[in-house]
Amino acid sequence: MPEKIKQKFQDILYEDILTAKQIDQRKVMKKLILVEKDIIKSIMNKEILYYKPDNIAPISSYADPMRQNGITAAMIYNKLRTDDMPAINLNERNTIFKIKLNITKNNVHKIHDKYPNIHAKLVELLKDPQLSTRLGTIGFPMDSKIPDWVLEFVDINTIVNDNLRNFPLEAIGIYRLDKDSVNYSNVISL
Repeated sequence: MPEKIKQKFQDILYEDILTAKQIDQRKVMKKLILVEKDIIKSIMNKEILYYKPDNIAPISSYADPMRQNGITAAMIYNKLRTDDMPAINLNERNTIFKIKLNITKNNVHKIHDKYPNIHAKLVELLKDPQLSTRLGTIGFPMDSKIPDWVLEFVDINTIVNDNLRNFPLEAIGIYRLDKDSVNYSNVISL
């Protein structure tokens, strides 16, 4: 869990649940919605605060490296990076952050005019039998900047849910129908 989310959860738990005279479910939900909005704003500003970090060992350390999400995410990055971006050396230990993407044959063409070079690389990756099914995650070196084209495919709902799903709503009597795919703002709006 990213440190910023952990701190916000602790604040809500302490102020609004543990030390509150009476738990106000609406107040808790409003605070969680504000956290959700902060995550979305951060993503759109190309900040890395809410992406999942991952440590990957050298590729030779794995019996089946293609089963390792961090390795395939780094391989996808290496295939899509531009010349001004550093490559990830898969023969060394690396720390990366992973971004969930939604890239399919149906939506890949939306960047054709804006980013023709990336579009061509994505089309080739969609033909790759090993990586085409793994295009849901890309890994960047920790000190990288996020290129603009990534925002066209970033899977905001999944990232928001990955960050917020561990908050114990059920403990205060709020139950979600599908806690892995329903954002808080779909339950209540500010």
